[in-house]
Amino acid sequence: HKLGAKANSDLAVVTGNVVWGNPGWGITHHDSYADVSRNVVYQVTGAGIVSESGSELGFWDYNLVVDVQQGHNTDVYEAVLFHDDYLFSGQGLGMRGRAVLCRGNVMANVRQGVGVMNMNPSISNLDRIDPVALANFRPGFQFDQFPLDQNGYSIEGDGVLPVEAALIMENTTIISSYQGLRSIERDMGVNHESRSIFDGFKCWGISQGLSITYQADYSFRDVFISGRNQNAIGAFLWKHSHNHVFERIKMVDLAYGVTVSKLVEN
Repeated sequence: HKLGAKANSDLAVVTGNVVWGNPGWGITHHDSYADVSRNVVYQVTGAGIVSESGSELGFWDYNLVVDVQQGHNTDVYEAVLFHDDYLFSGQGLGMRGRAVLCRGNVMANVRQGVGVMNMNPSISNLDRIDPVALANFRPGFQFDQFPLDQNGYSIEGDGVLPVEAALIMENTTIISSYQGLRSIERDMGVNHESRSIFDGFKCWGISQGLSITYQADYSFRDVFISGRNQNAIGAFLWKHSHNHVFERIKMVDLAYGVTVSKLVEN
């Protein structure tokens, strides 16, 4: 909790734990550089494993998250705007901080396997990613993704990155859940062209495989989605969901493979 996520921060290690029966989040990763791996979280409320405020760096590898219940039924917009409350909808992995590298995680019997939440009306609980740390800490992506955040190029000031850094997620499995991925509210003017990568995303027995709203620049590779009922949807691409790439995607037992936003005119 708030150990720092700078280029000189030490790695916090949270591995080999079992968390169950908690009335709130299972494991919270907050403004820290941390290895949260090989843990089991079950029968918790709101979300299983959470990156809380936006600056988080590190690794979530080979975790098992089972049976996460929704905390309440408040509209997500009202909850974040008036109560600064988010990631309560039953997410297995709940991500406000997007820079954590996620590999080999399994979620079962949750509302959302992976929930990405980027609504940020309150600046009191928002930490931006450190650009130097981001360039150094993600294996395979150790380069400066934001070369124009210095020397006065950015109107926000030097070293101020967009909140919505690219997601890197590999070999993710979601079983018997309502949604595989629910990603909402990545700022449409993202101020950069980095792409999020979902490599090996498997959803078994899902009502909605991919639910994407106000998001851009996602790349999906080796995706499998199977529905669990006659109304199941493979990919639900809604308002301003654009510039996504799909490679080697297979969908079975669905009512609709892809549902897109309707164009409404007078």
